[in-house]
Amino acid sequence: MTDIFEFYLFSLSRHRNDRQQWQCYGQHGRGFAIGLARSLFQANQTNLSERANENIFVGRVIYGDVPTEQRHRRAIECAADITSRVAQASPFLVPKLKPSNYILRMAQDVIASQLIWNCLTAKHMNYANEREVRYVIMNEREKFDADRKSLNGRHYIEAPCELKIPGTIMEVLVGPLAPAGAEEMIDEFLKAQGYPDDILIH
Repeated sequence: MTDIFEFYLFSLSRHRNDRQQWQCYGQHGRGFAIGLARSLFQANQTNLSERANENIFVGRVIYGDVPTEQRHRRAIECAADITSRVAQASPFLVPKLKPSNYILRMAQDVIASQLIWNCLTAKHMNYANEREVRYVIMNEREKFDADRKSLNGRHYIEAPCELKIPGTIMEVLVGPLAPAGAEEMIDEFLKAQGYPDDILIH
């Protein structure tokens, strides 16, 4: 699958201030957490862009085998229901259709896209405290050629995200082990970069 498709994920958490996450991220509590507005996660794009890096999908991560299997099953049952309704509505087509061709197209066009999405937004139950939301960008590998970059041996792409619009960044939360004067340092940085001056820092 990775010979054909390329995936890019950007993960965030709905857990605002979690001790376990400070232990694993944010320089082990010495860094910062950025609070983003809900407006950044609203579906407002109605057409696919020609630029692969501009087609961003957002979804909540689910945790554990049981809910993951249930979500897989819903996709497969929907595909089976479509097949049944097509056969009942157009019985004259059934003898003319090669079942292997139909099943292959159904697997590629309906089932595969859903199952890939499900896999990209599922994690082990051990990570449930992260309450994760993921930005997912997926397309054929060659469509990322113009935008793919590398850092320390890992590929990444830049996607548009209007963080300097007032109200987009709600707050910056200082880590529990951040050095003295961290709030003032953040304030100076945001001002120097042209961010709005109404961002809460605490």
